[in-house]
Amino acid sequence: MSRLDSAIRRLVAQRSCLDMAAGLIRDVPGPVLELGLGNGRTYDHLRTLFPERGIFVFDRRVAAHPDCIPDDTHMIIGDVMQTLPGALSRIGTRAAMVHSDIGSGDKAESRRQAGALVRLLGPLLAPGAIVVSDQDMAMADWPEVALPEGIDRIGGFPGTPDLARMATHRALDGAARVRAATLVIDVEEDQYFDSERNGLAVYEAIRGHAPAAYHLFPGDHYAVYGPHREAAMGLALDWFRSHLGGDP
Repeated sequence: MSRLDSAIRRLVAQRSCLDMAAGLIRDVPGPVLELGLGNGRTYDHLRTLFPERGIFVFDRRVAAHPDCIPDDTHMIIGDVMQTLPGALSRIGTRAAMVHSDIGSGDKAESRRQAGALVRLLGPLLAPGAIVVSDQDMAMADWPEVALPEGIDRIGGFPGTPDLARMATHRALDGAARVRAATLVIDVEEDQYFDSERNGLAVYEAIRGHAPAAYHLFPGDHYAVYGPHREAAMGLALDWFRSHLGGDP
C-alpha cells in the first residue's frame, strides 16, 4: 500500500468513525472536545456534525487554516496533559464526545500518552459519552464500540472484525468446562489474538481433565488456510481417527 493509499484509508476511517459517533451521542448532552487541532480539517468536520454543540479544541499552538480556527473561548492552548485537568471549569459541563488524534510515530510514547489521557478524560465524560481516538485506549474500563462497516482494522485483511465483542472475548472462559478430547491448532503471529494467552492457555487449561494436544504453525492468522492447510488438515484428521474411530 502506498503512503497516499494509506492516508486516504486513514481519513475515510476517521470520517466514518466520527459520523457514527455523532449518531451514538444524539441523546447525550454536552460539548465535544477535540484534542489536537492540526490544520483544522477534523475540527471543520466536527462543526458540520455538531452545529448546535460547543466544540472545545486543545493544542499546544495554533497552526490551522484561518477558516478552521475556533474563537478564543473554545481554543485552549497549551500542553494537553496540563490543560485537561482544569478543563471542566472552562467547558462548563461534561463532554458528550472526545476526538483524540495526538499520536506520534513513536509507538511507545503514543501508548504512554494514551494511558495518561484515559486518566485525565474520565472526569470530563458525561454518561454515554464516546471517545474516538487514533490510539488504543483498551486500558480504560470503557466498553469498546465496533467499528463502522467497511473499516478493516487488521491491516491487509478483508472484512470488518466485531471489535466490541473481540475486546471482551476470553478463550479461557469456557476451557474449564471442556471434557472432550481437544486439538488446538494455532499460529505464531495471529493478528487477532495472542497465541500464548489464548490457544496455548486453553490447551494448558484443558489437558488436566481431558485429552488435549497443541500444535503451533509459523505465520499469521490465515496461515493454516494457506501454506499450512494440508498439514493442519492432516493433524485434524489424525485426531478424529484417534478419538472418534474410523475415517471422518
